[in-house]
Amino acid sequence: EFNSVIDSLFTLANATGDSITQEDVSDLLEGLKKQKTSVALTLEKVKDFQQQFLQKMRSAYKETVLDVLSKGKLTEEVESLIKTEAKRISEQYIHK
Repeated sequence: EFNSVIDSLFTLANATGDSITQEDVSDLLEGLKKQKTSVALTLEKVKDFQQQFLQKMRSAYKETVLDVLSKGKLTEEVESLIKTEAKRISEQYIHK
């Protein structure tokens, strides 16, 4: 479910002309999957999650996440911030 979010984050981070590798993005996606965030997103909710996640990244994590990614770096701190925010936002979609 996070593929489109990660692709959008990848595109956003590369907007400055600097690049991170697709492998970095794949590693991040694998990390999210390993976290086993059991998200029951329906197809119509994926876009909503994506918009909320990217809006939060732009507004609260520009310097700590997006600027770092745009320089081609994927640090443990950045990965942790992304996972934490993705989990926080996704919790509203978990069927209990």
